[in-house]
Amino acid sequence: MGVAPSAQGWRRWFRLVAVLAADLVLVNVSLLVTLLLNYGSLSDPAAQHVLRGYALPITGLAALLVTWRGLYRVSARYYGMYDFLSIALVCAILATLLGGLEIAFPTYIERERSLDIPVLFGLLSIALLSGARIARRALSPSYHSVTFEYRSQQ
Repeated sequence: MGVAPSAQGWRRWFRLVAVLAADLVLVNVSLLVTLLLNYGSLSDPAAQHVLRGYALPITGLAALLVTWRGLYRVSARYYGMYDFLSIALVCAILATLLGGLEIAFPTYIERERSLDIPVLFGLLSIALLSGARIARRALSPSYHSVTFEYRSQQ
């Protein structure tokens, strides 16, 4: 018979899954915004074709890369340059893989947009993932330990 996991262990796993799910949602939102900016509407048949062809592979690869770089461990209290560079690396790899998918399976993309979508997707992914972490740090009441008051030396 095994020992039942503690409440702290469940909380840790729930937090891991929640952060991973939020990151995957943000990656997919950046893909949707990229297609919206390139095609003008998500109901455009070409945008639907791209979405059907690339959304699932990009989401799966994003899940692997986020867990590989340990982005789920990024604490809102200690978000620093290393964490930003990890996010930038993951998003650059995703953008490169999206470009590779476009080259490998060219039936889903128009030729004149072949470089626009991966570059814009990479930049938007970096902005959304790091922006969400910065906003979480800025808005969380439990992390407001820094004050900007001037204290005179006596």
